[in-house]
Amino acid sequence: MQISVPATLPYKNPLIGVPSRVMLPPREGNKQIPCQIDWADYATGATEINIGNNATLEISQISALKIDNSLCGATVTFIFPDTGETVAVPAYSPNTIIEVFSQQTQFYVVAAEPIATDITRFQILNFLPPPVSVSVSTEQQTAIIGNINSGGAGVTPIIPGTVNGTLQGLSVEFGISSPAGDSNAVATFTDGAGKLIARTPVFVKTAIPANVVLLNLTNLAVRFEGGIDCTISGLLIASGEFNVNAYYRIP
Repeated sequence: MQISVPATLPYKNPLIGVPSRVMLPPREGNKQIPCQIDWADYATGATEINIGNNATLEISQISALKIDNSLCGATVTFIFPDTGETVAVPAYSPNTIIEVFSQQTQFYVVAAEPIATDITRFQILNFLPPPVSVSVSTEQQTAIIGNINSGGAGVTPIIPGTVNGTLQGLSVEFGISSPAGDSNAVATFTDGAGKLIARTPVFVKTAIPANVVLLNLTNLAVRFEGGIDCTISGLLIASGEFNVNAYYRIP
């Protein structure tokens, strides 16, 4: 089958051949260095790893990384400056082995907006095992809160304040049997750090029953810290009720 090639422009960067260490046996024999990054210790969300001049354990080359990002809700990127290569490991990835083509024995690790409980573990290998990637689990935690009264301003915890994690789904329903007057209320969802997660109003007419879905958010990846609260405000509606379903992962 003939392949159709679109109109092209010449490649503008120089093409330079450099040596490769792939499949080159290390002079010190097969070795590995286990590492753990507690992202709470890195305010910038980035760190440099340099294994050169290690007197206690010589590693002459980096051929592969075995990465466990299952305890981290942030995507973590490994950067190799000499080759200009970046490898992004998705949040919650349980086991990924990647080839490394760098000639150097240092690299950078950068997390996308990590929170205090995020942890990334990896091993630096001077030999090349078979590359592998295990799919991210879809397991979730649930928080179901019903009968949140729309007739009184207040704050209702949806996810406990001791929990940090990633919100993956949020649905909000509202019901009222016989409103006593025209009015409205607003449900606002924020985390323990004050981050706005979602906001939805509801309007009702006198004596007209209502049973509506206000929010049905899926496929989210919204980080939160210190739980999630629902705050009711606005022109309050006596005898109305909000029902909330939240789906999240830890951390």
